[in-house]
Amino acid sequence: MAYVLLIALAVIFFRIGEHEYRGGWPLAGASLLASFIGSLFFPFYGIIGANILLFLGIIIYNLVSKRPPGSSSGL
Repeated sequence: MAYVLLIALAVIFFRIGEHEYRGGWPLAGASLLASFIGSLFFPFYGIIGANILLFLGIIIYNLVSKRPPGSSSGL
């Protein structure tokens, strides 16, 4: 079950990266890395929590960078 969640979250972050930054692989890789680190502490909830923190980090990055949504410059 955890592997399905890991892949699903990586696909979600890949699609976010494709839409926002025109490159989904860095965000998919970051999601996989965050999932792996989160799973070291708590197998299921650690994966979800780490990806929520990654998503919040992306939101904060976009707010601080002051660029319009959907523009290709960034990350």
